[in-house]
Amino acid sequence: MHESHNHHDSSAQLPVNLMIRPEDEGDANAIHHVVESAFQSKAVAEMVKSIHNTACFIPELSLVAEVSGKIVGYTMLSMTDLVDGSKIHSVLNLSPLAVAPDFQGRGIGTLLVKAALARAEQRDDAFVALEGNPDYYGRFGFEDSKQFGINFTHGGLIHRLSNYDQHIRGYIRYPAAFAEMERDQERERLSHAQ
Repeated sequence: MHESHNHHDSSAQLPVNLMIRPEDEGDANAIHHVVESAFQSKAVAEMVKSIHNTACFIPELSLVAEVSGKIVGYTMLSMTDLVDGSKIHSVLNLSPLAVAPDFQGRGIGTLLVKAALARAEQRDDAFVALEGNPDYYGRFGFEDSKQFGINFTHGGLIHRLSNYDQHIRGYIRYPAAFAEMERDQERERLSHAQ
């Protein structure tokens, strides 16, 4: 649901001087610009900023794609709740995946997802959750979450990591920043319709 890139990535078109790295303190404005331009929405960019200011944020899992010193892509794995009756598990959520419009369709989104999953695998987490296009994310090993007893409001996918525990089930409860983003996106749509 929170992705913005061309689904026809081709690694043959990757910029030669592309680097994927964790974000630095000075990257906030560039990240905001890339996310806003990729989604044509301030609301998604503001959601990213809001997550940065919560305990859900994991700095080493906030990744940028840089070409010649310019940030052209961004993704973030942050913590979200998986509610199972009276138990609450913290799980990783991939959102957003954003690539600047001029750099879409060149494999940057693919590299960001692969880098995020590689970093997630180095942790103790059970899986990475997301809402997104099953055709696009399926090639990274994401599967329909319902078959594993993981439910989302709008349907979702999970990528099982090596520490996956089949007994972990429940529904995804996003941080407040996601609900705020959805409200703000609706306001943006309404203001553009007038």
